[in-house]
Amino acid sequence: MLSEKEKKSPFIVAFAIMSVYVITMSAGNVSAALASISAAFPNVPMSTIALISTLPSLLMIPASLIAGALAGNKVKYKTIIIIGMLFYLVGGLAPVSANSMTVILIERAIFGIGFGFITPMGNALVLSVYEGNKRATMLGIGSMVMNLGAIVMQFAGGALAEIGWQYSFYSHALGIVSLILVLIFLTEPPKVGQPAGAEKPKVRIRGGVLLTALLLGIYIILIFPSAILMSGFLQKNNLGGPAVAGMVLSVFTLGGMGGGFVYGPLFKAIKKYVVALGLLLGAVGYALVIYSGNIVLVAIGMAIAGASFSIVLPACYMIAGMIASPQEVALSTSVLLAAVNIFAFFSGYFISFVGAVTGDMLAMPMVWCMIGLAVASIVFIFVNPLPKPKHATVNE
Repeated sequence: MLSEKEKKSPFIVAFAIMSVYVITMSAGNVSAALASISAAFPNVPMSTIALISTLPSLLMIPASLIAGALAGNKVKYKTIIIIGMLFYLVGGLAPVSANSMTVILIERAIFGIGFGFITPMGNALVLSVYEGNKRATMLGIGSMVMNLGAIVMQFAGGALAEIGWQYSFYSHALGIVSLILVLIFLTEPPKVGQPAGAEKPKVRIRGGVLLTALLLGIYIILIFPSAILMSGFLQKNNLGGPAVAGMVLSVFTLGGMGGGFVYGPLFKAIKKYVVALGLLLGAVGYALVIYSGNIVLVAIGMAIAGASFSIVLPACYMIAGMIASPQEVALSTSVLLAAVNIFAFFSGYFISFVGAVTGDMLAMPMVWCMIGLAVASIVFIFVNPLPKPKHATVNE
């Protein structure tokens, strides 16, 4: 049950949780500056430059698993989040004054550790506090807020990159606002009561959660190249520079806001088909980006792809929440996050593989991703991804 304080202040509870979500999609803030960074370090291979975007995704994996195992069981959610935000700010802002690629990557590693502590906590808090359609609605709102924060930071990252690539890292400063809001408003979710003398339930990772994490990871490796390749794709096709790339990436997250906004009612209406719809939108978005040759249609395609992301992602967290027990929620969300970032890290190598096979490092990886998403969408029309909920959490 919710505490009396939470019953009296549902808005404060939701607002505090959303203050965590707002910076949980900011790892790609500097993606629009990658071409400029590559020009500033001409002797550094592009695969190393890409680590600026993908290294945080790798380092946040162990951090998120540690945070998930501790949060709500041995360490308070709030403590985990505050520690993560401090690492996030130090590692996120420090590259502004760096002039060595090695130093930049070390600082991005620090950023990734903090990011790993923060990112699973928003979904874990929602899954711990809400259930049923309310849970779906809050996951959707969380996705919308996450994308809103990303819009602000990605657009800022692209605009600041026009001044100088170092300035793009200032976009992480929004984390200061999140830290203040967490310090003031965030309260600990209620613990699930156990009968007197009962053995404390074991926290484990269920097979269904692992399968969900694997499928989500495959989706990420198919959708993530749209962000990694956008700056170079636009420049090659004479569609724009870093500022335009930042705008297009912001449109991706604007579409994500729309997807998050409709996810709750969409899940309520079509339930088992929500994953298939999300995958189809990703394929449609790629088609517009690849074949339109027009910056407006490219932006529309990225908006549709963003809606795909904000439908598939909360759907997978919803599925994990149906499978996991209340004590396993934080760890389960961290497992999904770990899968997301393992595949996000290797997406750069996936791009290199497709480029080596086809001779095209920009368009053909996106073509492969489009085909993969279309095929997966057809599969999930016939396969129901939603399990029957086995564990209750709290009342709606």
